[in-house]
Amino acid sequence: MMHNIFIACDLCDENINFRIQMGYYDIPFNIHCPSCETSITGTILLDNDYGMNIFEGKSILRLHNAHEINADDTINNIYSVELSAEFPTKKMNKRNMNIPDLTPFMRNISNQDSTYDAMKFIIYHREYFNEIHTYFNLFFNDKNELLQTKLNKALIRLPKITSFKEVNNRLEAYMLLHQLLMTLTGTPYALEDNLLVSYTELGKKIGLNEKLEKMIEYLPIIKPRFDFIEKKVLELMEDFGNIYSINSYCST
Repeated sequence: MMHNIFIACDLCDENINFRIQMGYYDIPFNIHCPSCETSITGTILLDNDYGMNIFEGKSILRLHNAHEINADDTINNIYSVELSAEFPTKKMNKRNMNIPDLTPFMRNISNQDSTYDAMKFIIYHREYFNEIHTYFNLFFNDKNELLQTKLNKALIRLPKITSFKEVNNRLEAYMLLHQLLMTLTGTPYALEDNLLVSYTELGKKIGLNEKLEKMIEYLPIIKPRFDFIEKKVLELMEDFGNIYSINSYCST
């Protein structure tokens, strides 16, 4: 379902149409007025049933540097912006509202696998990333006893995605953190096919009992390098997750 909202720039009064693909998630946006280049930012509130407000005549828009206006859906020659949290959208363009246009959903209906992956990434990132990031911080700060306690509690309630039943040392904590990072933060939906399978097989080899003692001895040597890589991965994933749904200028 599409919903049209009309706004006007606070500085130059240029009218802009927001063509909103209704969905499950809030839609943050950052556009520039096509006339005066003023930055117009805000959020379309769809999550937590806010989207139902449109049926009650209430606003679902939080807006900065512009304001909502009343306008006719049949207006001609108005700048239009598509907004969606789940689908690729058109760039801003000037269009005649009388001329029908496919919705982002209809244009991407043949690409459902990619859309599904995008939605799963959002769900997992929101649900688990902050928690796993906190565990990694305990690891980086050598809070080993506290980390093991937290991870053992987490193993009881987290999905059964690991063979670990209990974490007893720092290496096991590190291995479990890797598994959680790879399976509960949406990462698999951005990886090449079979890459996660290969990673899992390597993890099984590392975890063999006859090699565990040697791995523990070797850990201090490789720790600085792994810590740097891990911190960089977490930083990139956090940044990407924060801007992921801001796709107002994603062209199709």
